[in-house]
Amino acid sequence: MTLRGKKHNDCEYLAAQLDGVVQQLRGRQPDSIFSSDEWNALYQILDESEARELLLPYWNYNYKVLRSEMAKRLYCDNPENIPSEARLSLESDWTFDAEQATFQMGGTPRGWCESFVAIKPESIMLLQIPTNNLTNFSFGDVADLVISITRRNLEKQNFETAFVDVSN
Repeated sequence: MTLRGKKHNDCEYLAAQLDGVVQQLRGRQPDSIFSSDEWNALYQILDESEARELLLPYWNYNYKVLRSEMAKRLYCDNPENIPSEARLSLESDWTFDAEQATFQMGGTPRGWCESFVAIKPESIMLLQIPTNNLTNFSFGDVADLVISITRRNLEKQNFETAFVDVSN
């Protein structure tokens, strides 16, 4: 069998494994308790497939977010539920997310914000709300939601003219 043929068979096997997991999860009763064994089986399949290079290197962004969310549940019950190597990595990610999860009032937006820059020097930032996996705030593929206003409209308390923009 050629390398290409083996890879094709491996991919078909992965698809069948994932379909089996999906069918099992769909068959669960809505009021069933969370089972870490079910999720761990899925993670093991995905990790092994990534190690065998069946999955492209960038495919797993959303998977890592989901895995982090599942790990938070286990961590809240008992941090020892997560192996120490994984726990250290996750805690580091969670700490970074927590530091980035701050709302900012006033000042200059973090990142590029087109409407804020376009009306400078009259622009005043009212609020910046970050995208953050820790808090489940998400604004699609952008970093933050930014609300700003011109100095003149702020002095008039005319908030109907505030700009809502995103920063990258």
